[in-house]
Amino acid sequence: MCPPLFTCIEPKNILVPPLHNNELFINTPIDSLIAWINHRFENLALEVADARLTLVDSLVELEKIAEDLANVTQQVGFLVAEVELLTPPAVDGQRQFRDDDHQTEYFESTAFLEQARDKVLILKQLYKDDVKDKKIAAKNRKVIEKKKAHGALSQPI
Repeated sequence: MCPPLFTCIEPKNILVPPLHNNELFINTPIDSLIAWINHRFENLALEVADARLTLVDSLVELEKIAEDLANVTQQVGFLVAEVELLTPPAVDGQRQFRDDDHQTEYFESTAFLEQARDKVLILKQLYKDDVKDKKIAAKNRKVIEKKKAHGALSQPI
């Protein structure tokens, strides 16, 4: 939107950064790039790099599930309020709906509320399972990094 800072360079001579070439044009997965960098530049064993990537992947998945759980929990709160507003008064143990639309809306809202509560239970279980997976991945990474073969003193200078 702004005029270019350097007018002496023609736009055709501007280089695209190599990471963008790798990720956008060649479409190579980022995991392969990170593994290559860790192995070639950082002299990390592939086993250590894989253990670190596994831990990062589990942390990202855990964060995603936590976000989904927060969204669904908020949705449950709204649905509970909606069902309370749509609940008709009971006369002689029978619910007295104003009309057919009111009855339909009440039962649809109740069904949505039950689905949202079921999803909360599923997401809570997934969250617990992912916390266990994260702990296992962290422990595995620590064990692999502490191996003498992967230590700093065993790496070439």
